[in-house]
Amino acid sequence: MKSIKELRALTGLTQARFAEIYHIPLQTVKQWESSKDSSSYRTPPTYALRLLEQTIFRSIEDEMIFLLVSTESKSKNAKQNELMKAAS
Repeated sequence: MKSIKELRALTGLTQARFAEIYHIPLQTVKQWESSKDSSSYRTPPTYALRLLEQTIFRSIEDEMIFLLVSTESKSKNAKQNELMKAAS
């Protein structure tokens, strides 16, 4: 299982944006990501890590599928345009 910091890095989001999107108080994200030696460090609950990991991976997967479908659609449209030009 990845850490909160690793999960956030996968998203490319700032701590503030990550907290906003996933409805986690910013201070909590900061505490989860702080050094274990820090007095403000808090261990994130395992269930929260699992839920975030699943949600983030699903979002990444959805984005990849969207990009593939978009690319295929653009390619199909380009081929149709070529056929239309050749037919005229």
